Amino acid sequence: MDKLAQGLGLGSADMSTISGLPYRIADFEPMTYLVRQGDVAIHCGLVVSGLLCSSKIGGDGSRQIVSFHLNGDLFGFQSIFLDESDHHIQVLSHASIFLIPKQAVLDAFEGNYAFRQALLRNMLKDLSISKEWLFSMGRRSALARVAHLICELAVRQDVAGLGNGLDYDWLSIGVQKGPPIGVQKRPPSLGGVTVTDAPFALVAA
Repeated sequence: MDKLAQGLGLGSADMSTISGLPYRIADFEPMTYLVRQGDVAIHCGLVVSGLLCSSKIGGDGSRQIVSFHLNGDLFGFQSIFLDESDHHIQVLSHASIFLIPKQAVLDAFEGNYAFRQALLRNMLKDLSISKEWLFSMGRRSALARVAHLICELAVRQDVAGLGNGLDYDWLSIGVQKGPPIGVQKRPPSLGGVTVTDAPFALVAA
């Protein structure tokens, strides 16, 4: 529960907000889908360890990664407002996940002001990151998109306590389609990091 409170930005005084939520912790293998686009999601969650991504499938079957979820990140909470999930959520590395039933989250959202505000703040943070991705796709060069993604993941690893501001453990992202920054051709290199896309990966040089 401490990790969930930290992920939501709740202080110790607000722990009662989430202490009664039912939950379980489960381990997942790489490439496991936690929910598929069009499914009825039954859980929200928090990444205890590992790496996840969200992606969307187009009408022609093409795939696009739309976000990553690192240690300490919440995911799937917008599903409490949707009848069906509008995207996939997939595990990319061995992961330990904190799962909470969607209905329990909805009850807490409707009944507790502190929890509601914290969850909305988290959703706005995710929306801000999505806006940067949209700007990258529309206005930044391929190299700038790579640089921005690296900086984003570095900062988020620092926040999660996984980096030291200089050195990072770049996890290979084993996804066969839909690189998140749209770099499909010649893999660029930046600051000792090479980005490939078949499968898309960040590889420390």
